[in-house]
Amino acid sequence: MSPKEKKKTLRISVYQDYFRFSDEIRKSAYGKEKYALRKQTIERCFGDFKERHQGRFTYYRGLKKASDHISLTFSCMNVKKMALRLAERALKEHVSINLSTLIVKLLSKWQKKKPFFNLKLTLSF
Repeated sequence: MSPKEKKKTLRISVYQDYFRFSDEIRKSAYGKEKYALRKQTIERCFGDFKERHQGRFTYYRGLKKASDHISLTFSCMNVKKMALRLAERALKEHVSINLSTLIVKLLSKWQKKKPFFNLKLTLSF
């Protein structure tokens, strides 16, 4: 036998403790309850994208152009969701709000967060 055949390599992720912790949460009663709500929130978002925003096919050629289109579409969906929530809050608080005030509030909240489109995503197959 050669020396290479005697060695065994075991690779463990540096995030292994976090994976175990998330598995414990997911398998608990709380995790099962929250996981059942996924179809109402997360998967619904992708369903809306597919039905209302041409998510079943793309007009763009190339991974970069298609992923840019998807990112822009989800960004617009998030901006719409934030605008609707701000408008709902204004109605609950009985505050009169006009469109320009709503847009200013929306943009100020959005600028506080780091935009996600600056992140680079690498895919490996």
